[in-house]
Amino acid sequence: MELRRLLKKIRCGWMDSDYENVLLARIPRYFLLLLALFAVVVTIPTTSALPPAPYLPTGPDHGQHIDASYFPNGQIYSYLVGNDVTNGGGAGNVFYTIYGDHLSLKSKIFWMESGETVTVWAELCDGICSIIPAQMLYWNVRASQAGDTDVGSLIITPFTPRNHGFSGTPKSGPAPLTVNFTDTSAGSWTVWEWDFGDGGTSTLQNPSHTYLRSGTYNVSLFVQIPRNSSTSYRQDNYITVTSVTNTMAETGVYRPSAHTFYLKNGTAVSWTTTAINWGTSTDLPVTGDWNGDGRTDVGVYRPSAHTFYLKNGTTTAINWGTSTDLPVTGDWNGDGITDIGVYRPSAHTFYLKNGTTTAINWGASTDLPVTGDWNGDGRTDVGVYRPSANTFYLKNGTTTAINWGISTDLPVTGDWNGDGITDIGVYRPSAHTFYLKNGTTTAINWGVSSDLPVTGKW
Repeated sequence: MELRRLLKKIRCGWMDSDYENVLLARIPRYFLLLLALFAVVVTIPTTSALPPAPYLPTGPDHGQHIDASYFPNGQIYSYLVGNDVTNGGGAGNVFYTIYGDHLSLKSKIFWMESGETVTVWAELCDGICSIIPAQMLYWNVRASQAGDTDVGSLIITPFTPRNHGFSGTPKSGPAPLTVNFTDTSAGSWTVWEWDFGDGGTSTLQNPSHTYLRSGTYNVSLFVQIPRNSSTSYRQDNYITVTSVTNTMAETGVYRPSAHTFYLKNGTAVSWTTTAINWGTSTDLPVTGDWNGDGRTDVGVYRPSAHTFYLKNGTTTAINWGTSTDLPVTGDWNGDGITDIGVYRPSAHTFYLKNGTTTAINWGASTDLPVTGDWNGDGRTDVGVYRPSANTFYLKNGTTTAINWGISTDLPVTGDWNGDGITDIGVYRPSAHTFYLKNGTTTAINWGVSSDLPVTGKW
C-alpha cells in the first residue's frame, strides 16, 4: 500500500518531506520489491525430452537432452547433458551454476525474455573419454539479485563408448571369408534385417555369411519390435576380404587308361605333379570346390550309372542326368560351394542341380558345354564351345562369342590371371598342350594325346 502511494506521488510530481524521509529509510525494502518484478521463475518441463537418435545413448528421465560425439572407433570426444529451464517472469539477465560429483563448478550469464525456454548444458567430456562415470549433477539458477532458485538435479548413469549394435568375427581374411555376426544391440527385438554389403542379407539374429570376393564391405543391421520401436546400426568398411594366395586357375589332365588325375601345381618355372587315382576308364572327369574351402577337388561322372562320384575325404555319390549327358559343375547360387549339373546334347539344354532343377536351353546338339563366372559376380554361368566354328558362345544376359582354337580342340575355362573373372582356353590333344587366352596366349604342355583336360585351383 505504501509503495503504491509512493509511486502515485512520484507520478504526480509532488512529495513532502515526510515521504522523503520514509523513502530514504525504506530504500532497501522497496528496491528489493522492485527487483521482484523481474524475478525469473525457473521450472523443469513435465514432459520428457524427445527420444534420442538411434546412435545416441539412452539417458535418464527428467527431460534430459544428450549431445554426444564420437570418433569412428566409438570413443567419446564430447558428451553434453542439458536441462530445460523456462523464464516464468519478466525479461532479464539470468545467472546459473552447474556442478556435480565429477564436474567442477561452471557458471554463465545470459539474457532471457519472458516465457522463453533455454537448455542449460553441462559438458562431461572434453577431449577423449573412455567412460562417463555415474554421478549427480546440480543446476542452480538465479534471476538478477532476487535470490537463487534450485531447479533440481539429475542422476547421470554411467556410459561407455557407443554400442555399435553388432560385432563380426573375423573381420578380415582371404576369400572365401566366413564371418559370424552377433547382435549386441540393447532391446527385446523380434525382427532382424542384416545387409552384409555384398548383396547378401539375413533375418537371423546371429547369422553367418561368406564373402566370396575380395573388397571392403559396409554392414548394417535393422532391428525392430513390430508396431512398437526400431533402430538401425551401420559400420562402414567393417569387413575386409583379400584375395587368396595363388587365385589363378591351374591345369591338369585325367588319364582314362589309368583312371588317374595328374594335376600341375605352380608355374612354368617351378611346379610339381599331384597324382590322384579315382574312377574307372569309362568315367568323365569333373572338378569343383565340394566343401567351400577355396581349393578345387576332383571327381568323375559315370555315364552308365548317370552318377557323380565326388572325392572330398569321403565319396559323395549324386545321381543326376542320363547316360548320354555330359557333366558340368559350377557354383550356381554363389555360396562358395560347387554344385553339379549336366548338358543334354539332344535337347541342347543344361540341367543344373541346386535344391531344385534349373533348365537352360543353349547351343546346338554338336556343341560342348562350358561353365564359368563370366562377369565376376560370384555365380557360375553357362556357355558352349562349337568345334565346327572353333568358337565359344557364353551366356550372360547377352551372348559373348569368342573365336579360339581349332575344330579338334577340347574347351577349358579358368581364371588365368586371378581377377575373379573366368577366361577361356583350349586343350589340343594332338600336341597335348593347353592354349589359354588372357590378353596374350599362354601355352602349357601337359599330359598325353589321350588325356582329358581339367582345370582348378589345386
